[in-house]
Amino acid sequence: MKKSPFIIAALLLGSAGVALSQLQTAGTLLVDLDASTYSNGDPTWSNSGTLNDFTTNGDPVRLDDPGGSQGVAIYLDGAGDFFQQDGTAPASITGSGDRSIEAWVWNPSIPDEETVVSWGHRGGPDGTNWSANYGSHGTWGALGGWGGAADMPFQNTGAGAPPAQEWHHLAWTYDSATNTRSIYVNGVLSNSENDGTINTHVGTSILVGAQWADASTVEGALQGSLAVGRVRVHDGVLSPGQVTNNYNELSGDFVSAAPPAAPVPAPLNASPVNRYSFNEIGGSGTTLVDSIGGADGTIVEGGANDGSVGIISSGMVTLAGGVQAESDWVQMPGGLVSGYTDATIEIWATQHDVQNWSRVFSVGDNPDSVMHMAFTSGTDANANELRWNDVPGGNNGQANNFGGTPPNPDEVEVHWLVSIDDDGGLLGDTKVTIYKDGAEVASFETASDLSGLNDTEFFLGRSQWGDNTASASWNELRIYDYALNQDEALGNFQAGPDALGIPEPGVAALVGLVGAAALFRRRRH
Repeated sequence: MKKSPFIIAALLLGSAGVALSQLQTAGTLLVDLDASTYSNGDPTWSNSGTLNDFTTNGDPVRLDDPGGSQGVAIYLDGAGDFFQQDGTAPASITGSGDRSIEAWVWNPSIPDEETVVSWGHRGGPDGTNWSANYGSHGTWGALGGWGGAADMPFQNTGAGAPPAQEWHHLAWTYDSATNTRSIYVNGVLSNSENDGTINTHVGTSILVGAQWADASTVEGALQGSLAVGRVRVHDGVLSPGQVTNNYNELSGDFVSAAPPAAPVPAPLNASPVNRYSFNEIGGSGTTLVDSIGGADGTIVEGGANDGSVGIISSGMVTLAGGVQAESDWVQMPGGLVSGYTDATIEIWATQHDVQNWSRVFSVGDNPDSVMHMAFTSGTDANANELRWNDVPGGNNGQANNFGGTPPNPDEVEVHWLVSIDDDGGLLGDTKVTIYKDGAEVASFETASDLSGLNDTEFFLGRSQWGDNTASASWNELRIYDYALNQDEALGNFQAGPDALGIPEPGVAALVGLVGAAALFRRRRH
């Protein structure tokens, strides 16, 4: 039969990657989930595709316009919220079957690995898991297949996760004819590989916001903490033109909020409640004076690897580093942060030599109740971590690999500021924001709050886990009873460790008088 001009034109447009003016499907549309059809408390998320509906697990929350953006989404908390297909993934998308996944996702922060949609399961052999991810890890941040060749980051350079707090159309495709896995971000090819094999386990259902640890158990650590607006799963391979078309078709429904204004350095709203400037001179046993709060610290004798203050570097406390059982450390009094609703920990520190998991600071009393920042992840100078644990055997929130590569260059002083806002999260949870040298470099949300942190120990350089003590110097430590913002972080960095960025009383009074006069003039009209 002779094809009509309309059909020929449509085929040419599809192959050329030109927008096709309606949502495109590859093969059978198995899953079509739209957040606008879901209401809080619904036992299922209705599926307009050919498979059954998805059962609700946990307590997902429908959000209209997350983070000030435009678009309806369902927020999953990463700690029990997910959706599970009623039934199992069909044969057409298991084994080495062709497949395509599309998802509109808004992510408040980007961890190493976070699941958007998955089936198959972890545990091997290689290539038998299929987990479409939204993470920053340089090997499996975008796709977890269980096995190096089956895993993929968002870019072939091993980096490049789409920015947080913006809407993104993410697409993952697998073409069995060429063994090609492709990752698209906002309609554009981001990464493509054809190494390794795909042989996805059969017998598991499709999950949204989680992946299977084995054939019957959901992996708790990798659940998605993100907002999902739309999910589509096909048993065919979307072409690049179709992916671009589908992004364009729905981009008007998912519009990111305007980016924040460039930070402007600002003075502090209030003084810190504790300030340690390390102007003393001495070795182990030396008192480290808190010039504001009177909560003095000390250098603790730990062995042959000595610590000192004001001897190696004036105005700095320095630890030699090494095996914890043989090394001095810095200890501040307990209870410095747990009594506050919001808080900020601010440090100027210099790493001298990489030590295994050594700490910038660590607050808590054991591995199950601790908030710590590590100079490096293990001995990897290009990786680091901030973790908050307050449940046995697990973490409630963390950020990894932030602040550049390396995040703590040897012999370079770095300004770290960790701001803790008790209700700053998307759903009112605690938001932790990390700034390096005045710039925001990471954030995460957690259900934990400071009152649940058993902060009987506050260490510099030492770990509650038994990791190596840091080889580093600290120029300044400050603790605030409120969460500093971006402008204050930048202002403090520019002012440096020797100055408190607080307006002089005379200037503040003058500003107040000018403001009052202006208000009086306005009221007369």
